[in-house]
Amino acid sequence: MKKIKLSPVLAASVAVAVQINHDVAQAAPPPGTTVTYTNDIAYNSTNIFIPISPAIANADELISISAGNVSGGESGTFTLTVDYSDSSKVQIDSASANSSFNLNSIAYKTFTEGNIDGLTFTVVNTGIPNYDKTIIPIGTVFTFQVVPEPATLAMAALGAGGLWLAARRRNGKQS
Repeated sequence: MKKIKLSPVLAASVAVAVQINHDVAQAAPPPGTTVTYTNDIAYNSTNIFIPISPAIANADELISISAGNVSGGESGTFTLTVDYSDSSKVQIDSASANSSFNLNSIAYKTFTEGNIDGLTFTVVNTGIPNYDKTIIPIGTVFTFQVVPEPATLAMAALGAGGLWLAARRRNGKQS
């Protein structure tokens, strides 16, 4: 009986599955990756809540914001808050808004791991009407770091163990 090598068969079936399901959204990101959210509404206000739907599971860091800016008067302050699905919030950045700065300068802000369903941008206390505001254009990309779920890590370990066992078994038969 002729033996079939598993590696080419496995590779071919994965390639077929990817080709067939290339438009299907994945349920969870692969371990150690980032997740992006692209804003589809333009904002121009002092207090902005950007809803993220569906919520980003297991996020623990805002890596970058691709666009937008904040402006304010002499005594203005800017805050950025992460909003969790359980209605809790955590402030991850605060700065003087005494002039103008770009939101793409905000990078690598860590926070407690959780399911993120929004970001709140606030500019307050500038004393100049219609001057203090945050502007976030359509198409702004927010990039988050996510922590893999324990089940994902367990599956990766199981797969690595299976590969090791197959290699060991193959080497044993060659001796």
